[in-house]
Amino acid sequence: MSVDKEEKRFYRKTNHACRICFARVFAYVDEAGEHHVECSNCGLTKHSHKPETICACGYKLRAKGKAASKWPNAGFRCQLNPNITPEIPSQIIVVHQGDSQ
Repeated sequence: MSVDKEEKRFYRKTNHACRICFARVFAYVDEAGEHHVECSNCGLTKHSHKPETICACGYKLRAKGKAASKWPNAGFRCQLNPNITPEIPSQIIVVHQGDSQ
């Protein structure tokens, strides 16, 4: 957990990577008690307690003629990197595990 001294906010690390830049996603609760998730790099933020709202686990395949809520899951999953190396130093990586539906 880290502290943003400017806004007095406590961040909790999640085991998820941002769908835009693949950096780690953090979660926090604001002064009003509302839950948020935020990318540690690009700053993408959503009002939610679920990291999946901004992480790669939430990727969907567009389906012509269907509402976004009906698009199929793309099958990407965030996970801890089991083999951290100089070439891939990220703690969280995104892997394709197939459709979960």
